[in-house]
Amino acid sequence: MIVKIGDVISEYSVRNKFDENIPVYSVTNEKGFCTGYFSKEVASKDKSTYKIVPRGYFAYNPSRINVGSVDWQKYEDRVIVSPLYVVFGVSDRLDRQYLLHYLKSDMMLSFIKEYATGSVRDNLKLADLEKFPVNLRPVEEQRQIAATLDKIDELIAKRRQQLNKLDELVKSRFIELFGDPEINPYGWEQVTVEDVCTSIVRGPFGSALKKEFFVEPDQTTYKVYEQKHAIQKSAVIGTYYVSAEKYNELRRFECHPGDILMSCSGTMGELYQLPPDSEKGIINQALCKFTLNSRMLPIAFLAYMKETIGNLETKGSGIQNIAAVSYVKAMPINLPPMTVQNQFAAFVEQTDKSKLAIQKSLEKLEILKKALMQKYFG
Repeated sequence: MIVKIGDVISEYSVRNKFDENIPVYSVTNEKGFCTGYFSKEVASKDKSTYKIVPRGYFAYNPSRINVGSVDWQKYEDRVIVSPLYVVFGVSDRLDRQYLLHYLKSDMMLSFIKEYATGSVRDNLKLADLEKFPVNLRPVEEQRQIAATLDKIDELIAKRRQQLNKLDELVKSRFIELFGDPEINPYGWEQVTVEDVCTSIVRGPFGSALKKEFFVEPDQTTYKVYEQKHAIQKSAVIGTYYVSAEKYNELRRFECHPGDILMSCSGTMGELYQLPPDSEKGIINQALCKFTLNSRMLPIAFLAYMKETIGNLETKGSGIQNIAAVSYVKAMPINLPPMTVQNQFAAFVEQTDKSKLAIQKSLEKLEILKKALMQKYFG
């Protein structure tokens, strides 16, 4: 039976009567309910403006960056959240976990994207949320659906945790073989980043690669690699291409399989090596490209850069940018013997095999969850 969300929820707007001991929580898209962290100035203010969330009630963020963030409170007898949130209870006809999965479904997110309004930030008031439909199945069926989705979420979380542990293992092996890059305890030869590269290039100025230069892809065009390729670690995403004529004009910024891309504007220091089957193309202004020589293996270079990337000098107000390619070129880097580099590469190769198996399992789980969410929630 399809009903409106407003038929099965009711707002709870009780304010805190300034209880210093009541826990402060927040709700985020990624973590749901979590302990709130506020500056001393905010924490010292009168908390009587904060809203109480009793156990079993929902807190929903109707505005700003985290519009649509929602979770139900299952941790304390009561907590408080920022006045920004909307707090509501649910009818006995609706299982809380079932509703939570629905509110986090792609269908719900598309509703929010379509109906949220705001000149600066998205905004979706509770009155608007209440208009959305929800499939009011029998409660026992709702619980079964929620339990199935919970189990898949648990398995997805475990797979991601396994991947994180393998990344930590690689980092630990790096320190074991190479030593702390800052201390250089093994006394490896110290060179510069430029010494281990045949080319280091920052993307062209924005005026050299405007959107009007982009064309539809075909067999004669060349891909434009963007910052998101480095951030998302993928060469297949992206839809920007340029003609052969524009490519030849910007040939200095071309990149090939094996080159290493680094994000250098906004989100700084994300590194990605272009795979063997990546398309030939050029980088845009938000990337820096490294082409290595034979002195350092790519996997060793990537590991060193990831360990030392926090030392990058940046400039700019608002969006941070690499100050100059000359600074990156002059960055010190320790150069272990090739035998040590090969040891590390062999370890990473074996670890990557394990990661690949886990990643495939994770992808299957995510596909299964998406199919079930589509089946249950449309």
